[in-house]
Amino acid sequence: MKFKSLLAKPFASIIAAKVKKEMMRAAEDQEAILQELLKTGRKTEFGKEHTFENIHSYDDYIKAVPIRDYEQFRPYIDKIKEGRHNILWKGLPMYFAKTSGTTSGVKYIPISKESIDHHFNTSRNAVFCNVVETGDATAFDGKLIFLSGSPNWKGSPASPPGASAVSPTTRYPGTCAPTSCPLTKPTVSKTGKPSWAR
Repeated sequence: MKFKSLLAKPFASIIAAKVKKEMMRAAEDQEAILQELLKTGRKTEFGKEHTFENIHSYDDYIKAVPIRDYEQFRPYIDKIKEGRHNILWKGLPMYFAKTSGTTSGVKYIPISKESIDHHFNTSRNAVFCNVVETGDATAFDGKLIFLSGSPNWKGSPASPPGASAVSPTTRYPGTCAPTSCPLTKPTVSKTGKPSWAR
């Protein structure tokens, strides 16, 4: 067993124990998170239109905020792309995750500063929980490969988008850098154009 996999196992145990403990209070945590999101969201255009100030429970929320598809969100997204603040969330997003699917063509998903850690941490937790379940941490001894698209943006510079993996590839922990595949480590210039190092 190599050095990194040896270190990964105790850290994975800590993370997995924390996840298991949080599972026991998942409903209470979800309610608290909803209230915190409503508190911030009521100051946005979306929150005002959906009377967030009058929402005090999950049942209130599902009555005030109907399920909708991307096309129904597009007017809000377009306003954010124009650089307008406080539309779906406070301020402007850090960037847009650019994704495509079977409906609506290309979609731009706002990624806020408040949400970015959750994207990273849930992925990390899944990896470490798998280490605990399988007892296998040898993946940490190999090389990592990050696949992503271009962060080029031809729209408003207010919140540049990129493929959803672009930000993670520029933010992965420094401890991973020595074992990452050099062909997949991007650098982004001041013009926003990626340069793929060899």
